[in-house]
Amino acid sequence: MAAFLPDLDAISFFWGEDAYVKYHHAISHGLVFSLICSAWAIYSCRNTPWYKVLLWTQLGFYTHYFGDYFFTQFPLYYFWPLSEQGFLYPDAVALWHTINKVFQWISVAALIFFAVKNKRTPIEIISEKWDKKVIASFSSLRRALSSRESNK
Repeated sequence: MAAFLPDLDAISFFWGEDAYVKYHHAISHGLVFSLICSAWAIYSCRNTPWYKVLLWTQLGFYTHYFGDYFFTQFPLYYFWPLSEQGFLYPDAVALWHTINKVFQWISVAALIFFAVKNKRTPIEIISEKWDKKVIASFSSLRRALSSRESNK
């Protein structure tokens, strides 16, 4: 979840292009937001050592930041709201570049793989009932594909 949370600021798109340009890669793409989310995760996971929760949440955030820094042409406002200085990698590739499409498909495949393997998805955070329905759909698809392969 920590790797996906930075894109919460994309909701600024609903207030228009100017708001999106100003706030996307700002509100939830920086140090302050990542530390607030890590603190919440540490509080929520009281049965897990705090340093492990901090490590894994920060790792999630920084993989997202790394990807955005090198694979989008939008500046990152890492120290927002303390500073409005943006950081932009000069050789960053465009969002529609082939490598980003490859990353998207790998992410979808990984999500499906781990959902089937672990019998859970991030949807369980919102609703366990929906999560079980998604897992049932993946399981049905997997069985259908397996029987199709065995019939060849």
